[in-house]
Amino acid sequence: MADLEDRVATLESQMEIQGARDSATLTVVSGKLVKLDRRLGRVQEAVTNLALKHEELAATVEQLGTTVEQLGTTVEQGFERVDTKLDEVLRRLPPPQE
Repeated sequence: MADLEDRVATLESQMEIQGARDSATLTVVSGKLVKLDRRLGRVQEAVTNLALKHEELAATVEQLGTTVEQLGTTVEQGFERVDTKLDEVLRRLPPPQE
């Protein structure tokens, strides 16, 4: 009977030790999960910021495209005016003498 009581005491002691180990492991895992959660939050924030920057850049590229188109139109109109003025000047010149 004493042998059985010793075994029960040993098992209870082992269970307490294992419980303490499990508790320590859970504490460590919990701490790591908290750190990972914080990192994930920072990563999500960074991704959101990148997405916003991408949208801003896309809008800027679109504006630049519009500006380039407008400049192209302005240049074309300028060439047309120069051509018109040149034609007017050429019409006013006396005919070439041979």
